Amino acid sequence: QELEYSNKTFVVIDGEPVTIAELENKNIPHITGDATKEEILTRAGISRAKGLIATASSDVTNVYISLIARELNPKIFILARAETEDSIKNLERAGANKVISPYLIGGRHMANIILKPTVVDFVELATGEKNRDFIIQMEGFLIRDGSVLVGKTLKDSPIRKDVGIMVVAIKDETGDMIFNPPAGYSLAVNNVLVCIGDANALNSMKKLVNG
Repeated sequence: QELEYSNKTFVVIDGEPVTIAELENKNIPHITGDATKEEILTRAGISRAKGLIATASSDVTNVYISLIARELNPKIFILARAETEDSIKNLERAGANKVISPYLIGGRHMANIILKPTVVDFVELATGEKNRDFIIQMEGFLIRDGSVLVGKTLKDSPIRKDVGIMVVAIKDETGDMIFNPPAGYSLAVNNVLVCIGDANALNSMKKLVNG
């Protein structure tokens, strides 16, 4: 649903008849089969895919999926689900870039609702979890080669004065996250800017970073 809402092109792989029937009813692109099979991943377009989400109910299955996907596409971003904490390292060894444990995330989120309710309300609004029509949104932008932002400082760039976007964090090439970056920070190719703004401003920002 989130991928559909974001207008992303994707395909679902599943072998359960009930799930396949639901996908067909909703006109969601899908392939019936086992995602641990190389030929199934190839049919799904793994070689040209930007990302893969491994959400099988078995951690072992997700390890196999991650291993095969990484072999077929060394550059793909793999997000995998882990049922147990012990499986997180195994999935990372198998090639997963990011491993998510629904139980850990759910527990932390519940604790934060109690400890920091206002912060959680803001994050849910900014990410569209609570209200998709909320005017202020949060999004990450990768600066590509050819963008007018390359080599400019935040202060001298058109991000704030022309686009009306607030940059709350920057992820640099090493993967380090810089929160509340200084005005003199010099922007470079492959920086990821975490921004807050309205929908129109975010669309303008997308044009800037894409050159």
